[in-house]
Amino acid sequence: RFHHQASFLNKSILKSKLSVIKEGDSVMLDFSNCSFMDPDIVDIINDFLIHASCSNISVSLNYSSESQETQIKSQLIIPQTDGR
Repeated sequence: RFHHQASFLNKSILKSKLSVIKEGDSVMLDFSNCSFMDPDIVDIINDFLIHASCSNISVSLNYSSESQETQIKSQLIIPQTDGR
């Protein structure tokens, strides 16, 4: 779960938590409490989403509202699956 303000100060903690997720695992990124994400945090999440798509890691994203979903998704690179 992301804090209200996901600032660059959270960078090392986030990297550490994401690094222990193994191939085949499932993870939920919960943005429901988050109102701001520093660009450094966005970069780490985007790197993880790309890694996850190549490593059979299932990622679900949780938001508190449609407007929050729209705002956060506009910052993220969410890999598309081809359904195969």
